[in-house]
Amino acid sequence: MDIQQARSYIDAESRELAKCEKEITRLYNALAELEAHRTAVLERIKRCRSWLSPIRRLPPELLAQIFALVCTPEFGVYSLDFRLRRTILCTTPTLALTHVSHHWRVTASASARLWSSIRFTLSHKLSEAQTFRVRSLLKLYLTNSRDHALHLTDLCYYPHHESPISNLLSHAISRIAKLDLVEELGVTMPTHSRLPQWLVDALRTAPQLYHVKLHCLDSINLPYHQLTVLEVTNIINARWLARILKLCINLDSLHLQFLQSRSNQVFDMKTHVWMKTLRRLRVQVERPVELVRFLQQISIPLLSSFRISIEGGPGRLSLVSIVDLIRRSQCRLDEFRFQIRSGCMDIPNADLYDLLVLCPELSQLEVDVFRPHCEDMNPGTFVCQLLDVLAPANLHHTPIPSPKLTHLVVSERWTTYNVNPGTVDALLGRLEARIGALRDYRTRVPVSRWKWDLRFGALPDGLEGFRGRIEKLAECGLKLQAPMGYH
Repeated sequence: MDIQQARSYIDAESRELAKCEKEITRLYNALAELEAHRTAVLERIKRCRSWLSPIRRLPPELLAQIFALVCTPEFGVYSLDFRLRRTILCTTPTLALTHVSHHWRVTASASARLWSSIRFTLSHKLSEAQTFRVRSLLKLYLTNSRDHALHLTDLCYYPHHESPISNLLSHAISRIAKLDLVEELGVTMPTHSRLPQWLVDALRTAPQLYHVKLHCLDSINLPYHQLTVLEVTNIINARWLARILKLCINLDSLHLQFLQSRSNQVFDMKTHVWMKTLRRLRVQVERPVELVRFLQQISIPLLSSFRISIEGGPGRLSLVSIVDLIRRSQCRLDEFRFQIRSGCMDIPNADLYDLLVLCPELSQLEVDVFRPHCEDMNPGTFVCQLLDVLAPANLHHTPIPSPKLTHLVVSERWTTYNVNPGTVDALLGRLEARIGALRDYRTRVPVSRWKWDLRFGALPDGLEGFRGRIEKLAECGLKLQAPMGYH
């Protein structure tokens, strides 16, 4: 290649290079424009997303979990119109969710768990049109719940065997796991069950049934041998209770409410019942004598959680029956909670001491005392009693050995309206005398949750002089609270 040819070749390649540079510049400009356009689009998308509710951006799995927390069987009792609750199925929160948006409808329809809780509130005879609507809604719930175990709450109305509703229910009996047979709010409580025979016969063959809540026990024959949870809201016949407790050979949790306290009938099961599998017991009574009589007739060797609620009755609440139950059963109590709703009920210190001594495995202790309009007892009486038992200021008394106690909550509330500065001064003096023992107790026992509360319905004016003393007690964990602002 001579010099002339080389120069011609260089000129041609230079022109080609210039074209490439020009195209590269054009592409860079186009890329810059495209990136600017992309940034603008992203900003618009971000701005539009900010308009949406955060719940609309949740993944379906998390959204379904939120729906499950909302759609409870109790939702309709407090959230729906009373007139609607008497004419349609009350499990409508799930149905309401499907009307919000397409995304919610797809999410709710795909979750069988949301459709598994069905609540009846049919308390009168339905017309043909009403029966059709109820049957359609019931069929929708049974279909969308697929093979999921059912929680059926049946209030007041029981269709006859040949009705379209009963036909649907009879096909779903095998899937019922939880059954609440309670009474609608405002309806007079019957003294016997109103379950039709066809439903009783069908429930005997319900293989998944493990949790039953009844209003009363009379003449209801259910597969008690497979139940693990039993709740009874109105106990009338003591012998029926004894019979059923003997049939519940796999019972793990028992909740009893004695509501017939105004009758003169003595509660007597005429036999002693051993509940060998029971671990959790909750008893609600209106008079202490009912609790005492019931506890004298049972033994629970595996009892670990015990809750008591007493709604009234003057006098002294003896814990001897509870102590005897624990000693007789030789159980290892892990949780003990009791509530008192009585103005003039007292608990002997010796009973509290014996109870706690028998429970070295106790990890949770909760006490809630409410005294409405009590004029005969000094405020803070029970708190001082329990302090003397747990952390005695007198060195001659042995403190309670409770190495496993991690949860201690004590609350005493008063609604007395004639509290005067002298009463408050005396109460603070009694509490201050126990500060040293209380600090020593908190050093010995590593309680993770510690709460002592005294609440008054009202305090008189002119108590600024007590503020420093109240704050000092609060530093030790003793809180005196009132609407005036002593928190």
